[in-house]
Amino acid sequence: MVAMALPSQRIIGYLILWRENSKQTVQIQNLAVHQDYRGQGVGRLLMLAGLRRAAEIGFKRATLEVRPSNTHALELYRSLGFVHTGVRPGYYQPENEEALVMACDLDALGSSGVHESNRQ
Repeated sequence: MVAMALPSQRIIGYLILWRENSKQTVQIQNLAVHQDYRGQGVGRLLMLAGLRRAAEIGFKRATLEVRPSNTHALELYRSLGFVHTGVRPGYYQPENEEALVMACDLDALGSSGVHESNRQ
């Protein structure tokens, strides 16, 4: 888990990752940012810290599931190099909303946090 706190020690966001069955794939289980701090880059910083750490310890790939309706998250994940790889029908309950499965090659994550495929 990666967490971000203010000097007052108030947690404003967290990221939970875990190793999938493959020793080379890390799963982004949960990313949350307090509503007062959304849109300020906290989620990006948490994701970059988690992805960089995962790459440092030998993971090659990261995966996640996201609601298609979560446009802000989709924008963030795509900017970090995640691409759509599948769908899980009825994943989110009770809404019965599908989940988009996304994956990112950690070897292509540059030191700036920009995925090599996104550089222009």
